[in-house]
Amino acid sequence: MKPYTYLKIIFTKLPIAASPEQIEGLLLWNYRVESQIAFTLKLHKTQIYAHTNKKSLGK
Repeated sequence: MKPYTYLKIIFTKLPIAASPEQIEGLLLWNYRVESQIAFTLKLHKTQIYAHTNKKSLGK
C-alpha cells in the first residue's frame, strides 16, 4: 500500500471515530492516542510558560 493511500484511508475514517480506542484501531502501529495527547498538552504548556516567563522578564 502506498503511504498516501494509507493516509487517505485514515483521514476518511477519522471523523467518524468516536473514541481514542477507535482512532487507535485505524493505526497500523501500536500507538496510545491518550499518551500522545497528554504529551502534546504538556509540550504546549511548557512552551506557553517559557513564552510568558520571557515576557515577564522583559526579554
